[in-house]
Amino acid sequence: RLFVHFFASSPSLEDEFVEDGGFQSLSYLLTRINPLYINRTILNELGALWDTLNKRHYRSMLSNIWLNFQLWDTLSIESKELLYSSIFVSIIKSNPHLVSSCLPIIDFLIVILRQKEKNIRRYMWDLLIMMAHISFTKTDQDNLFSTCFSNSKSRLISVQLEAFEVLYKFSCEKLYNCHYL
Repeated sequence: RLFVHFFASSPSLEDEFVEDGGFQSLSYLLTRINPLYINRTILNELGALWDTLNKRHYRSMLSNIWLNFQLWDTLSIESKELLYSSIFVSIIKSNPHLVSSCLPIIDFLIVILRQKEKNIRRYMWDLLIMMAHISFTKTDQDNLFSTCFSNSKSRLISVQLEAFEVLYKFSCEKLYNCHYL
């Protein structure tokens, strides 16, 4: 709550924090903490910070904190559930075009594919669907299609089926040209 309080009471302090690389430093500090301590409380505090932040600083927090998937990969299942089922949903809803410009579908698809927990992937697929409604290109379509039919030994068949379900949803919705596949 410390940053939330400071930023709410002093816009100039928030400006200096962002200009001086405050989110890069915070990201670094979060990587140094035992992932077990990055729990619901910490994630909610980061969410409150996002909600307090002036929109012109969203990009800095988004790129340095929220899109640092190597940090989030180490979290507990419960923390990942909160992150991907709630916090990321509100971040996307708060500024969908910024998220879309900072996180290409292919990059998020790679994050999904390295996630081992099926329940967490389910939330991530829902986020990918949200993002695709903002921006979905032919390249995105081709990458999703390739994921469905890749014969990579490291890729689980269950992940391919999940990708195929998403592709099927896009076909039914006639998103981009998926219904012509």
